[in-house]
Amino acid sequence: MKPSKTSFDTSASRQNPVLIERAGQHFGPDVTLLARAGVAHVRVEYDGSFDFGTVASPAYLNEQGHLFEPELPNAVRQDVQVFLREWLELRRPGWANAEGSSGELAWDLRTDRLEHRHSLRHIALGNSDWLPGE
Repeated sequence: MKPSKTSFDTSASRQNPVLIERAGQHFGPDVTLLARAGVAHVRVEYDGSFDFGTVASPAYLNEQGHLFEPELPNAVRQDVQVFLREWLELRRPGWANAEGSSGELAWDLRTDRLEHRHSLRHIALGNSDWLPGE
């Protein structure tokens, strides 16, 4: 038997990411705290399968798009992570079930747009028979 192949269906999600306007109005803490700390973008990647999912810690980017560690209270950092994880759970419940999925949430604080790119994982099995002497 051949080993299984794992593939990602990224065609639709990469071409047509979901944009959520005015995401900041749903964020608990004042968005200006992030802006005052120099945060222009927040990104979170996630990956999961077989009921186990991992959501990475948020990555903070400045106006030039460079990663940096802003001076933020731990409570605000935790609120950002919970906020983005809840968006994921609302948009894609069960995202880590079965073969699972992966993706990214990217929040542009300047335009207050949250972009969600999501890819489903499909596992395809192929069988072949081998007989000695063939």
